[in-house]
Amino acid sequence: MKKIVPILLAMVLALTLCLVGFADAERYDDDPLEETAASTSEEALEEAEPVPARSSECDACGKMSRVTPKKDTFETGPEEVKCIHYPHGTDEVYHRNATYYEVCGSCGYKSGTWTVDEGESLRYCHGWSATKH
Repeated sequence: MKKIVPILLAMVLALTLCLVGFADAERYDDDPLEETAASTSEEALEEAEPVPARSSECDACGKMSRVTPKKDTFETGPEEVKCIHYPHGTDEVYHRNATYYEVCGSCGYKSGTWTVDEGESLRYCHGWSATKH
């Protein structure tokens, strides 16, 4: 009987610690990147042209050998926008762009090109805060 009581107490303690651990794990169930990811507006998602998968069906020959390579990348800007760091002033924003086209490895079809804005590549802050001295 003396050996059963410590074993039962150990089991109750272990069960209690497990329940606390599971309850604490619920807090960490969220996606950590969800909070830090940049939000994309619905309008930007609608304007963006999707890039097909590695190979897709060619409209000309019907074979699964159409690919979308990146032809070129270039930067545009600067665009002057309201400063995001300080209450006064502006920022210079540069955007990274990529040009794509489609080509078929079977029949040699080659599409025209299109450009996709891949987001902000550089930002120079020219803002300031008005403080009294």
